[in-house]
Amino acid sequence: MKQIYNILSIAVLVLAGALTTGCTDQLNDPQHPQDGGKTVTLTTTVGLEGATKALTAGGVKTFAAGDQIAVIYKNTSGQTKKVLSNALTGIGTDISTDGHYATFSAALTDAAAGGAVRYIYPAAMALAAVATDATVNSDAATVDLSKLAAQDGTLATLAENYDLAVFDGSLTGGGELPATATLSNRLAIGEFTAKVWGGTEINKKLTSLTVTDGTNTYTVTPEAPATVFPDAPIYVAMLPVADDKTVTFTATDGTNHYWKELTGQALEANNFYPADVFMFHLITITASTGDLTLVSGDAITGTGGSVTHISVADKAIVALLNVDITNLANGSEYPGITCLGDATIFLYGTNKVTGGMDSSGDGKWPGVYVPSDKMLTISGKGSLDARCNGDEYYRHAAGIGGGQNLNCGAITISGGNVTAIGGANAAGIGGCEKTTTGNITISGGTVEAHAGTGGAGIGSGGDTNGSYNSSCGNILIKGSANVTAYGGYLAAGIGSGRRASCGTITISESASVTAYTHAEGGAGIGSGCQTINKTCGDICISTSGTVTATGGSDGAGIGSGGSADAIYGKCGKITISSGIIIATGGSFSAGIGLAAGARACGEIKIESGVTSVTATKGIYNTHDCIGYGGSSTDLSGITLGTITIDGVTNPTPASMFEHFNSTLSADGKTWMLTHK
Repeated sequence: MKQIYNILSIAVLVLAGALTTGCTDQLNDPQHPQDGGKTVTLTTTVGLEGATKALTAGGVKTFAAGDQIAVIYKNTSGQTKKVLSNALTGIGTDISTDGHYATFSAALTDAAAGGAVRYIYPAAMALAAVATDATVNSDAATVDLSKLAAQDGTLATLAENYDLAVFDGSLTGGGELPATATLSNRLAIGEFTAKVWGGTEINKKLTSLTVTDGTNTYTVTPEAPATVFPDAPIYVAMLPVADDKTVTFTATDGTNHYWKELTGQALEANNFYPADVFMFHLITITASTGDLTLVSGDAITGTGGSVTHISVADKAIVALLNVDITNLANGSEYPGITCLGDATIFLYGTNKVTGGMDSSGDGKWPGVYVPSDKMLTISGKGSLDARCNGDEYYRHAAGIGGGQNLNCGAITISGGNVTAIGGANAAGIGGCEKTTTGNITISGGTVEAHAGTGGAGIGSGGDTNGSYNSSCGNILIKGSANVTAYGGYLAAGIGSGRRASCGTITISESASVTAYTHAEGGAGIGSGCQTINKTCGDICISTSGTVTATGGSDGAGIGSGGSADAIYGKCGKITISSGIIIATGGSFSAGIGLAAGARACGEIKIESGVTSVTATKGIYNTHDCIGYGGSSTDLSGITLGTITIDGVTNPTPASMFEHFNSTLSADGKTWMLTHK
């Protein structure tokens, strides 16, 4: 068999030293072939100076003595062959310029002229046996990626065995190796320092670290399996990860377990990623778990039992990871999760939490509770289903918020997929009968809230007789939040419950909102009915999203609640400055403004920045789509502020507007304003 010996000189690339740094430039400086024989000397140049290790802590990859490459090529019979190059001997011989150049020699047998050729570096990453019919430039057919699954976390081992770089090219017309070659790094290199909340490093106490991107898993253990990692940081060679993937870290020190998810961060090939990974201390709950107070840095997972009682310490930052706390028994007289003060809860995976019940089966405790004058913040990318417990007529607490006779603090939701279901006279998110609730802010995530009879979907709980002063603070929905709220009987979808009050309601930025109320009485967004001297505050809508509000049978779409028992709802000013607005009133009510016989609504102002407004009045409303509701001609004792649309005071659908086209439907029930 004819043998052709080829000599090649190859330099590797720079690995960037920052998380967001891209690939470095490659500078090729091919040299002329030497005269005589079939031997060709070639170099590939990278403009670098520095280290002599194969991969340094600074993220620079260079050659070292002992390195080999695997050469994959086609022979003249069409078979795929693999050979190993010589092992490099060191600086001054076949390695030069501090490791940036290297000259390898490899023996190719009957190489096919112009055929495909691949270099795999280090040679340890090539498959031990390459099939004769393998595609030369196929990773699956030539590279042993399974070797990445088990690593020891050291830079030296990673550099020698795992730090994959590949060149794909063609043999010359004479069947020789190409004159120049540039290896392309295929992996991202993680330089991870594991820390717990508060910043304490735990690398040196860990006995293993596992990293997974949902497709590939890398199990990293110390060289001596029974020991901890000798040094920080821990190095991991990983296939690239797109920024829409989740990277999960799990670790143990033999006793304690740690966990963390990272999202939204691409790990690109040819990049070096030094990163602190702040890990949660992972606690698994079981059916026998009783009292457990979480402190900052704790995360719980698992399924609790009938005696599980989870609390969150004051000012703690904790996480839920696939938690199920829905098995509380009669006599478990506490919430599903009790915040003892200010708290932040991150959501991961799917979580379900249900409040407890007294010995008679009455669910008086919310799924998640925050005490008065404190703040609960819910964030993350997972989901939470939180609700009170008991049968339909024996539930008297919010899904997230207060419980019976339990005032509630402020609630902020900034992320996650949150569902909250309340009981009788209780909000889905907010307060209960006889209680006050702080401000409610939803700035991100997807939120769905269902109230029981008398409670707002998001807002205050309801009062059975109006003497309990149930109320909530301001309600702010902003950012990219996507919110759906269902109010109970006689209560608003977003706003105040029956015979209750709430503060200002604001929808801004790019938030989208859908608000309904069941049966009769409440506005979609605004006040409930039977408010006596209570009300909801001003309503301000300035979003680029869509707001859809549908009132109950006697409630406005946006505005005041209705007239059950001849006790009417009230609301403050209504200002709409942007967005797509779809407001539908109940039977006797306006789309925007007053419900049937409602006693008060402040001024209504629709500004020129609005994309469109569709206001539909109820079937028995003989008055306005925007403005008055009811069928009576007697409007005495009813207060309605000035209506201004695009600068026109007290307009009608026939008015001329500078920025809007105005249309009234053929049945006279729907007034549409669309921006010109």
